[in-house]
Amino acid sequence: MRTAEIVDANAKDIERAREAGTGEGIIDRLTLTPERVRAIAGDVRDVAALPDPVGEVVRGSTLPNGIDLRQVRVPLAVVGIIYGGPPERHRGRGRSS
Repeated sequence: MRTAEIVDANAKDIERAREAGTGEGIIDRLTLTPERVRAIAGDVRDVAALPDPVGEVVRGSTLPNGIDLRQVRVPLAVVGIIYGGPPERHRGRGRSS
């Protein structure tokens, strides 16, 4: 696994973000640790282990003229990862965080 390489690259990004004046709440949410990388990798493995829906017929019918009409699942080829904790921006403003 390339955890150390990912964490090192993230540390450089975090340093640049601090230099640019990014708030510590955002910095915390963007910071990758070995534990966070392992959690993300585990979640990606969980998604990869799901049954492949590609080609599954969702519904269909035969039209009066004999044409078969089917809704079939197709791939979009997009995987996104959102990581981080809840934002701290509402503390002290009458909202619970």
